[in-house]
Amino acid sequence: MKKLKIFLTTIFSLSLLSSSLFPILAVDTDDTVATESATTDEEAEDSLQERIKNTVQENLDQAEDSIRQKLEEKLLLGYTGTITDIKENIITANTNNSLYQIIFDEDTAVVRKGNAIDPEDLSIDEDIIIMGYLSSDDILTARRIVTTTTSTPDSLRQTLIGSLQEIDLEQEILILLVNDQPMEIDIEDLDLKEDEVLNPQQKLMIIVDTDLEEDIHTLLQLQIL
Repeated sequence: MKKLKIFLTTIFSLSLLSSSLFPILAVDTDDTVATESATTDEEAEDSLQERIKNTVQENLDQAEDSIRQKLEEKLLLGYTGTITDIKENIITANTNNSLYQIIFDEDTAVVRKGNAIDPEDLSIDEDIIIMGYLSSDDILTARRIVTTTTSTPDSLRQTLIGSLQEIDLEQEILILLVNDQPMEIDIEDLDLKEDEVLNPQQKLMIIVDTDLEEDIHTLLQLQIL
């Protein structure tokens, strides 16, 4: 019995000693969870702010591009002229006796006879229509360049008033004095009324078709004044 009492006393003593040497560490799980939660919330807030910042910047960029496009559309100008020089990405064109420097780039559309061509295929003395924006008084940034062809008419219809100088029905020719200049008129298709007679010094108004190459005037209509 005495031995048992001594044994129990020894165990109790050892238990007290181990408790004093190795204290039990209490872990507050609520504090750990709170710290992790705070860190996660801060990261989420930073990420949200970054997304908002990026979205706002994208919207601003889109709005700026839209405003710039609308302004450019309002300022879009058109000119016609003749190419006098081509160097690298600059065309010099004579427009109404004024020289313009026309800048083109990869965004400039160049069209000839409905087909897209390279700006390098343009040639000096070629007539063009330029659409773009004025960078200064004589510099134009082109968005579109279209080549044109200037055709010379073969004939010209005109009305003449003058006095009859001579008429030859056999040769079907009459001479009309217009602005003190005699003009020979082909009257092959002359059709006079029964009571109409042509005499020298009569004042006439005639419509003629003039062959510009041959300088031949053909009578279309005649009226005695």
